[in-house]
Amino acid sequence: MLKTLFEIVATMADDPDKYRSDVRKKLLEVADTMPLAPMPAAREKKVRAFVKETVGNLLINQRPN
Repeated sequence: MLKTLFEIVATMADDPDKYRSDVRKKLLEVADTMPLAPMPAAREKKVRAFVKETVGNLLINQRPN
């Protein structure tokens, strides 16, 4: 559902590929810097890696079929 939402918004942009690329870059920055609840460092690393993987899968910089 979230992927569909990003695609709908991207189609309204002047340059959909640039929009997806810019949003992806910003979300990856947030994944690196967002303060998290206290947890062991290893767990924090796994959480951030999962978020980055999810963002990467949501915002693949290619046009849908």
